Amino acid sequence: MMKFLRIFISGLLLIGLIASTSYALEQNQNRLKIEDITLQVFDRSTNQLSPLSPLPNPYGMDMDILVTVKIRGNPTPPSNQVVPPQKIRLVVDGKEYTTAATGKVSSWKETQTRSVFIAPEKEISYVPFLIEYKCYPNVAFTASVSTSSLWKSFPLPCAE
Repeated sequence: MMKFLRIFISGLLLIGLIASTSYALEQNQNRLKIEDITLQVFDRSTNQLSPLSPLPNPYGMDMDILVTVKIRGNPTPPSNQVVPPQKIRLVVDGKEYTTAATGKVSSWKETQTRSVFIAPEKEISYVPFLIEYKCYPNVAFTASVSTSSLWKSFPLPCAE
């Protein structure tokens, strides 16, 4: 009977430990919130950043997009907890289109992942992604980390 009681108590303690660990991990994962997605153009020929409009090169050549994701962290994480870095994912989705100048252009889908860590004493962090510039009339950018996600659409025009 004593052996059964020890096994039963050990089982209860193990269940409590698993539940508290799961709760702490959930709290850590829910501590980041995506607040904004912004785009700038990086011109490789001049080593300059500029806004999307007007483009430094109207044909989109030798350019990349600097996508910046603004993330807010919870300034009060659970005490005595080390918050591990989390993965942030950026999905770029351009629908196929057809124009007289280009003909049919296939859809564009790209995904990048980076680690993000926000120290408890800071509330905001900016995570950069670098993507090759491609001419698309409407491109969706979706950033997500744990349970937070944000979607924004931008035109990436080119002269025809």
